[in-house]
Amino acid sequence: MLVDRQHFERYLELWNVDHIPDPPFPGRLSGGIRAYPDSDLLEVQVELQPGNKRPRLRVVSAEHALGQDQRAGILLAQVHTFIEAFMPSALG
Repeated sequence: MLVDRQHFERYLELWNVDHIPDPPFPGRLSGGIRAYPDSDLLEVQVELQPGNKRPRLRVVSAEHALGQDQRAGILLAQVHTFIEAFMPSALG
């Protein structure tokens, strides 16, 4: 994930807090996701989470397949397709 220095430093400051007072901030996916072409550098909103949890990322684009799947969810068959792509023998 790519974010500007100011937001990264704020993320570090808020790592151990129980309440996040800040609104989401802009970022971009770094490296993309193999199952979603053109997802490298895709614009996201970064929502910090309390209690040492990783941030939640929300894809900004409603047209990109990753944004559509994030909003609508995916079927179990699609999950299997993802697993097979990374671990061909996992579903045996």
